[in-house]
Amino acid sequence: GNPIADSFWNDTNLSWDIYYYYITAQDLAGNQSVGSDTVTGIPVDLQSCVMLRIADQGGTSDTVWFGTKAGASDDIDTLYGEIELPPPVIDVCDARWRIPSTNGTWLDIRDTLGEGQTSKTFVLDIQSGLSGYPMTVRWSSASLPSGDFLLLDEQTHGSLIRVNMKAESLLVLSNQTITSLEILHTFAATMVMH
Repeated sequence: GNPIADSFWNDTNLSWDIYYYYITAQDLAGNQSVGSDTVTGIPVDLQSCVMLRIADQGGTSDTVWFGTKAGASDDIDTLYGEIELPPPVIDVCDARWRIPSTNGTWLDIRDTLGEGQTSKTFVLDIQSGLSGYPMTVRWSSASLPSGDFLLLDEQTHGSLIRVNMKAESLLVLSNQTITSLEILHTFAATMVMH
């Protein structure tokens, strides 16, 4: 049967702690998998995060989230639910936040903006599946918190792609050489437009 893709289980009754799960799967014919190794899960408050849905031309998609919390770092913060992903599979639609010296993560939480920190940059690596480009990136502009958000191409830092994420909610990406995007989050007073 077809696997269930892009699913996420969310139990809002869990408190902040580390939980251990044993996962099995069952297909439509009733055949059950042997089960996984123990999977560690940490409750994640995605209500305070912004979701991006990335899809290739064939409609295959991946989902990532980003946000800010006081005290978060630029590394993987397991306390906030960030978990390193395995390496991407070739020819499969994939999106992941770039975290130095890791394979990336589907959730990137950074420290909040404030005195001495007037901007944050989130870097998103994207890969199309076999269907290829164009790819789409979608988000809810209403879900963005305070400040300004620019979606830029990473290669030129905005010469090829520059989208005000509060005014738009869709990017159609046709240029196959663009495989990474930046989200620049700044205070409104410090936003620089070129």
